[in-house]
Amino acid sequence: MRKTGLLHKKRGQTMVEFALVLPVLLMLVLGLIEVGRMIFIYSSLISASREAVRYAVTTGKNDSDVPYAQDCDGIRAAARRMATIFDLEDDDILIQYDSGPDTAVQATCSGSTTTFQPQSGTRIVVTVTTSYEPVVPLVPLGSHTWSVTSARTYLGQITLGKTPVSDGSGATATPAPTNTPMPTPTDTPIPTPTPSNTPTATASNTPTPSNTPTPSNTPTPSNTPTPSNTPTPSNTPGTPTPTNTPVCDLEHDGPIPSGDEVEWVVTYNDNDPLYITTIKIQWSRVGRRYLNRVEYNGQVLFNGTDKDGLHVINGNFEIHPGDNTFKLYFSKSTSSLITITTTRCGDLSSQ
Repeated sequence: MRKTGLLHKKRGQTMVEFALVLPVLLMLVLGLIEVGRMIFIYSSLISASREAVRYAVTTGKNDSDVPYAQDCDGIRAAARRMATIFDLEDDDILIQYDSGPDTAVQATCSGSTTTFQPQSGTRIVVTVTTSYEPVVPLVPLGSHTWSVTSARTYLGQITLGKTPVSDGSGATATPAPTNTPMPTPTDTPIPTPTPSNTPTATASNTPTPSNTPTPSNTPTPSNTPTPSNTPTPSNTPGTPTPTNTPVCDLEHDGPIPSGDEVEWVVTYNDNDPLYITTIKIQWSRVGRRYLNRVEYNGQVLFNGTDKDGLHVINGNFEIHPGDNTFKLYFSKSTSSLITITTTRCGDLSSQ
């Protein structure tokens, strides 16, 4: 009897302990599930903004012959494809266009397409917003509203060809092709001599022969004139005058070494005016490496934070005779590449 009573007491004690531990255990399990769901929603939000901006900077047109950069419905659809466990409305996806960090917004796309035509160097910014609510109110995580922004620079389509020549005032003029005439051969006829009439001697009548015959006089033929050759002149076109083409004596000091503060020197060995129209900077952004500052001959061209791995600067910067120095400042040591486009000497890269 005593053993039976003790057994009933142990069972009762186990049930009481289980009843005390069960709420705590359920809270832990539900908390783990809810935290995992919250992290997944936030990760999907980041992927949605990145996928949308990747679609926007794609070169080409969709099936409706609309450029991807102006196809706002397509940009929103790319974001929705990554939102698997939450819904995104049109108002949750903001599409804007600017020229870089800390610059004014040039246009905002609110319809299915936009009439704004982004140029090479325009930055497309996509911001995706969503709200989070815990499924089980017992989990003390609270409600949150998250917004994630991604941006990329639109490079557009580049037509390869001759570089326009600058007139020194900033404007560029495209030289028109010149036709060089080729001389046309002409046939010079060879004159044919015209023979003159040669008189024929006429014999005189011979009288009745006597003992001594009298010979008749035979006339001497006249001289035949020798024809002279008269050449026909042919017209030969003049030789075209060659045009002097300026020689570009532009060189650099080689590839840029890896580092967080690097320099690249371009040497110009001429005195004719020469200008830079585009500066393109590329770097490895693995490990959160950002571009913070760009200087050219002491002039600050960019000061901020660029995380894209590609930064384009457009303008009209003069290349002085002698050494011209570019300075790049990064958040961490990284490898980089500079490509400049000039008005008269084409492209020059630090490779």
